[in-house]
Amino acid sequence: MTANLFGSRFVGIRQPAWHGLGKVLDNPVPATQAVRDADMDFSIIKSPMYASIQDGTGVVKVNTDKVGIFRTPTPDDPSYRFFGVASEDYAIMQNMEIAEVVEPLTEKWPVETIGALGNGETIFMSLDAGDAEVHGEQLKQYFLLTDTRNGGTSMKIAFTPVRVVCQNTLVSGLRSSIVSSALTHTPNVAKQLSARVDLLQKMQQALSSTMATFEQLASAAITENDARAIFEAAYPMPSKAKKIDLLEGFDNTTGPEMLGALYDEATIAQETWLYYCGRVEAFRDGATANYQRLCDEHTGVAGTAWAAYNAVVEFADFRYGSNSVQESTLFGARAAEKKRAFAQSLEFIR
Repeated sequence: MTANLFGSRFVGIRQPAWHGLGKVLDNPVPATQAVRDADMDFSIIKSPMYASIQDGTGVVKVNTDKVGIFRTPTPDDPSYRFFGVASEDYAIMQNMEIAEVVEPLTEKWPVETIGALGNGETIFMSLDAGDAEVHGEQLKQYFLLTDTRNGGTSMKIAFTPVRVVCQNTLVSGLRSSIVSSALTHTPNVAKQLSARVDLLQKMQQALSSTMATFEQLASAAITENDARAIFEAAYPMPSKAKKIDLLEGFDNTTGPEMLGALYDEATIAQETWLYYCGRVEAFRDGATANYQRLCDEHTGVAGTAWAAYNAVVEFADFRYGSNSVQESTLFGARAAEKKRAFAQSLEFIR
């Protein structure tokens, strides 16, 4: 089990998740320069949306109160790209405008990586906030700024450290680690950002609060059952489709006769459900094996909620998967695994 999960199924090269998604900067540069260096000084625009309706006289174009969000053509992608729909008062901060607002912060916390995801709808910057320790283990501290221009996502700055020894990207979901979740794309969003003179202070508070919680987790002794509860929270069992209940009392002879096509649908649903149940059990077993290894190799935090949480984080960050693994570890399903594990780990802080 261990050899299979942590040998051939684990990524060999380890780095912070965002390194594989953007441009890593070897030397500190102003945020505006970072945007230019990463070829991210493209434009996002909004345009009125219309409905084309066919009636007896032909096609009628009807105005709406919505706008479409688009990226303008770039040298390497000479097409307009559609990102989403918003109301007419949706305001867009261009990448360079975001950089101009962030630039004073980068004198203290320089841009470490910058990138754009998809067709440019999501941009991110990681800011290097220096080194720290949790129970003698070294961490690199980062703030991760993200903005998605799809009409329904707010700009965020989240404190997202990395555990140096294994390059675990510690997405916690802790509310106090997110310092700008309230920012929305309203017409005064630029003024909102610029006016927040206390943003740096809030970021420092987020750093201190999260690190204090990490230290508590590293001091929280847990039992094997507690660890299992963390892994069960990280990997919940899938819901069972109601149509599976149709199979009760039938076999592969009577079922097709009595239920017809419904029997086939229920059988496929059951097979799919059993497959995902088995997948969940494999993930739980993998996290358990990883936890045991972490405890053996890092005795200072062995048997703690911190070790169990990191077992899930490492499993999320470095098990093989599709080409979207790195994005998933920060923004997708794998990030959600980490957040669920973290939330359950907090239950064991005394």
